[in-house]
Amino acid sequence: SSICLLYMYTFARFGAISSPKCCACAMSVFKMEEIIAIGKTWHKACFKCGGVKNLSSPEFGCGRGITLNTFQEYQREPMCK
Repeated sequence: SSICLLYMYTFARFGAISSPKCCACAMSVFKMEEIIAIGKTWHKACFKCGGVKNLSSPEFGCGRGITLNTFQEYQREPMCK
């Protein structure tokens, strides 16, 4: 298809198209798995109560998976409502 040809041309000419990085795991985030909240990009699987702070300090948040409808911001991190 024309989209595939465009992608191949872009890749051949400019290299890999960079994707935003998840603020929790630093891996590439593709549109199908992307959540943008609190000015950060997340994988759906990495968007958990406590956010990035939960990784270094497990007592911050419960670590359960949350969604855009079930979180609130606390100290620039997502938390359960």
